[in-house]
Amino acid sequence: MPILKMDDICKYFPGIIANENINFELEKGEIHSILGENGAGKSTLMNILAGFYHPDKGRICIKGGEVKIHSPAEALGLGIGMVHQHFHLSEKHTVYENIILGSKKAGFIPDRKKLFAGINEISKRYGFDLDPDDRVWKLGIAEQQKVEILKIIYHNPSILVFDEPTAVLTSIETEMFFTILKKLRSDGYSIIFISHKLEEVMNISDRITILSRGRFVTTIKTEDTTREDLAERMIGRKIVFTVTKTPAKYGEDILVLKNASVKNNRGLSAVDRLDLSIKKGEIFGIAGVSGNGQIELAEALFGLRRMDHEGYVFNSVKVAHPKPKMMMNLGMKLIPADRKKTGTAPGMSMPDNFVLNRTEEEVFSGGFFLKTGRINSDTKDSVIKYDIKHSGIKNPVRNLSGGNLQKVIVAREVGSMPRFLIAVYPSRGLDIGAIESLHKIMIEEQKKGATILLVSEELDEIFSLADRIGVMFKGKLIKTVENGSVSDNVIALAMGGVI
Repeated sequence: MPILKMDDICKYFPGIIANENINFELEKGEIHSILGENGAGKSTLMNILAGFYHPDKGRICIKGGEVKIHSPAEALGLGIGMVHQHFHLSEKHTVYENIILGSKKAGFIPDRKKLFAGINEISKRYGFDLDPDDRVWKLGIAEQQKVEILKIIYHNPSILVFDEPTAVLTSIETEMFFTILKKLRSDGYSIIFISHKLEEVMNISDRITILSRGRFVTTIKTEDTTREDLAERMIGRKIVFTVTKTPAKYGEDILVLKNASVKNNRGLSAVDRLDLSIKKGEIFGIAGVSGNGQIELAEALFGLRRMDHEGYVFNSVKVAHPKPKMMMNLGMKLIPADRKKTGTAPGMSMPDNFVLNRTEEEVFSGGFFLKTGRINSDTKDSVIKYDIKHSGIKNPVRNLSGGNLQKVIVAREVGSMPRFLIAVYPSRGLDIGAIESLHKIMIEEQKKGATILLVSEELDEIFSLADRIGVMFKGKLIKTVENGSVSDNVIALAMGGVI
């Protein structure tokens, strides 16, 4: 008998089918992946299980008995814990405070010593290495995820749901996370792993359920399928995993930076006396393990972060103190690392987000008034071009899935026809079909004359798109090579500081 059974689950939002007649079973002690493209209904189905949504139809059975789940607290009481893609943490509070916030288990007057001992025991068992007194804002993404997991495990559930848990992790962090998952499985937890990454579900799953456009496609044992088979079932067509790209013809330097230093949010050095030059018309890829200064460098170049330097020239203009508006006027655009905090205004509509940084462009502005008809028309065109799944373009973009929100940002920045595009983790959260389309679009933009600075932790993406590759380690650009002039292993070693 399965530990969890979901029968004929339906959930509808205005103008969109989120789930329709979906059946899903979870066996005790297995890792069961739910695979699907952006907007396939994966997160909606699990949000129903976790009590955030109520199904319009269908039933849920836990250990053979039918249950009604009206809230996340009820779900947790039934042994269902969910770790969300976008963490539900209070960044100003400590690890300890986040774990006990709203917890009945902690009691009216928490026994700090006893609770610390319990938290440290769980942390040690799964190799989290977390200090309960650390404030969450000081932690990296991988550590914050561990806090979320620890917070859920603290309540001793039997079913753990992970919603796109690797979307914000590097490849090394993902391997460490999978080690944690396997340990949890060996300890008797039943795990649901939501993803759109084929290699990952092949690596970690016992079984895989595929959803497409809100509907059930199939459930299959991992040993009985292949990456190519999964891709075709998920997208409905054959996928080209690598794009064909002809070598670029470089022009003169469009960006030159000398002896630049940037600090991170903690006031510590993130970029350390770095020199960088990028040529007009090339795709320059920056590879590196998360936390080595790539994001801080990208933000500083665009003017979002203070930068000390001995010289910054962009598009033949000497830039002493870059500001976003100044850099945009010079032809630079940014796809930021954080799509919610920096990339979008979550409470605003899709057309509003498409025009956020383009209100002064003549195509959208008619003096004192915006050309709303043109804005709406361009939004609809982008929705088709980028296959953005939505419940209405006038609804707040916070209602979009993570992958579709990323498509909004990419469509806006690429659609503005930039001379120079800084793309930080542009494929993060996108399914394999969307990544294929994105890579083709970036190559087309390069053919039109655009220069692209690509920051990615996906080496396949770097090798597929970049003309030259720079490797960042501890805030320095320690190696720069022509793509194809050295082996993949040389780049991988350089990411670990070996040159």
